[in-house]
Amino acid sequence: MFKLNHVLRVGWWTLFSGLHASILLGQTLPCMDGMAGPFPCDGIDQLSFISLETCSASAANDVWGWYDEETHREYALLGVNNGLAFIDVTDPYYPIYLGKLPTASSPSLWRDMKVYGHHMYVVSEAFAHGLQVFDLHTLREVNSTPETFLATATFNAFSDAHNLAVDESAGRLYVMGGNLAGGGVLIYDLTNPAVPALVGMHAESGYVHDAVALTYDGPDADYLGAQLLVCAHPTNWTILDTTDPSDVVVLSSGQHPSNGYTHQPLLLPSRKHLLIGDELDEQQFGFPTRTLWWNVSDLENPSYGGAYLGPTLSSDHNQYADEVLIYQSNYTAGLRILGHQESVGLTLNELAYFDVHPESNAPGFTGSWSNFMDLPSGNVLVSSMATGLHVVRPRWVEASFSSSEVCQTDTVQLTVSIPKDLGIECVVDLAGLPVGVVAEGLPFTTYGVGEWTFPVTGIASALGAVDLQVTVQGTEVDWSWSETVSVVVDGGAVWFRDLDGDGFGDPNHPAVLCSSEPGYAMNGLDCYDLSAATYPGAPELCDAQDNDCNGLVDDELEVSMWYRDMDGDGYGNAANQVGNCFCPAGFVGLAGDCDDHDAFVYPSAPGNQTGVDNNCDGVLSEQELNPCPGDFNFDDQVTVADLLVILFDYACLNACQADMNGDGMVGMDDLLMFFAQFNATCD
Repeated sequence: MFKLNHVLRVGWWTLFSGLHASILLGQTLPCMDGMAGPFPCDGIDQLSFISLETCSASAANDVWGWYDEETHREYALLGVNNGLAFIDVTDPYYPIYLGKLPTASSPSLWRDMKVYGHHMYVVSEAFAHGLQVFDLHTLREVNSTPETFLATATFNAFSDAHNLAVDESAGRLYVMGGNLAGGGVLIYDLTNPAVPALVGMHAESGYVHDAVALTYDGPDADYLGAQLLVCAHPTNWTILDTTDPSDVVVLSSGQHPSNGYTHQPLLLPSRKHLLIGDELDEQQFGFPTRTLWWNVSDLENPSYGGAYLGPTLSSDHNQYADEVLIYQSNYTAGLRILGHQESVGLTLNELAYFDVHPESNAPGFTGSWSNFMDLPSGNVLVSSMATGLHVVRPRWVEASFSSSEVCQTDTVQLTVSIPKDLGIECVVDLAGLPVGVVAEGLPFTTYGVGEWTFPVTGIASALGAVDLQVTVQGTEVDWSWSETVSVVVDGGAVWFRDLDGDGFGDPNHPAVLCSSEPGYAMNGLDCYDLSAATYPGAPELCDAQDNDCNGLVDDELEVSMWYRDMDGDGYGNAANQVGNCFCPAGFVGLAGDCDDHDAFVYPSAPGNQTGVDNNCDGVLSEQELNPCPGDFNFDDQVTVADLLVILFDYACLNACQADMNGDGMVGMDDLLMFFAQFNATCD
């Protein structure tokens, strides 16, 4: 940020600092129909947001990132007015504010940080701030949040500075825009990262606002392996050879037309082209957001190529690039992502954006200060001066299965689309396939936008949640992207036939089903599947069934005694009885029948003059006596027909028809009495 406009910028920040408070509701905001919640967007989703209030700060500035290669955690390093906030963004949907490294002196709107290995370096324009060094491995030891961190070391060889640059290959740290060397460059050796050693200064080129440091690996063979620093000065840019830090050499310089304030240089990965952002030309000359570029294939003889004009009037600020894309933080227009192609000159075109400042795209100094786009996950950290940190993700690849959950299905359709023309030929593939699972038609090579569908077979063998990676890999450039696509494979569950619809199935009739179907239950606990009144826990009924399936029939019910009534006279034989909660067929509740084969014999039965104890009292009454003894067929005479009856009944021991003496049996005495009456006639 151009510090000479401090008063103007504080005014813009004050104006807009409170406007987002009511619209930053929620965290995950997919970009749909040009909006992600309240934020204008194209092809970029918000995954989460951390507010300034969470960080106990009132303004944000620069942002950087760090990936812990041992723990595989990702961190956002967010500059705020009163220090540096640490945010764990490993789970981008649920970031964790770990705490803050307080400013080394007083609060300031300007703060910058860079990382070398696992050490972070911080400078500020606050007076007497110096250089803070922080060992990022300390973040592994956080036990409670938020924590107030202490610097590993603080060095005060200078008071304040505007910016930092790190050459990771050479182990060099550059400090720019400070109170030493006329605001030029301080060069530190990082052989001992915790104790940077000042090895050189360069003041001759004047104040340096921002710079990019590298060990040169570009097309100019004369400088391969040289340590270069590409600097932005307020009115021009320079390329410095700092290989010998005690003798810095200016290789070239340039100035673009209608210069407002040369702010930040960006050397593309090919090293062919240098991009420059001018922070004030939009305000001073009325340009749309302007990105200027030079061909620097010959480091000593660069040539101006032209300018890209963006779609908004926003002032530009910080920008970074990979082999295919340029990530610009353009203040009120937010994050803008451009594609770059270098086949003939340099072509830039906007592919996606996420506007963190929806109120306006006018030139000025609020909105997005910076971004960090180099995390392994591909997620992008975007700082918003007035609100905090947005964690966003571009949709370079979109992928989905035809169903998020499949069951007893061996094939599922995978749809992959590339919605933006990245300007490169690439190979699309599916990584992480379980053994036996095959994506038919992949990998394949394509160029530009498109949508394709591929059958993925063998999926039924991969039970559970299956997370796969759709990968896009450039064929001619070192660029790749991956997007997770998931499907849950369900092998089905065992259900049981439930014919009676009582919610309990028959254990002898299982079936593997994917979901509930009529006539099936999830358990096999029914002991009788033809009665809806029979299931575990059912109330026991008096029905000769084990209603509650506990192995006992009619248990815990009141039991009565019932007697067999073979002759249907309403009285049963006490010798033939059962205990039950209900009366079985052929049984009665009254006992005392002394002849259960004669319906005319039962307690209180009237006598019928047949010589039988009809009322079972053990005595033959006058009404029970037969007036013609021996007349068993009741024809009023004792004849051979009656003889045949007594002979047939001879030796009867119970309920005997021919019992003439009333002892209940038929024996010799009865036979003698019969012969005494033989041929008698009864009137």
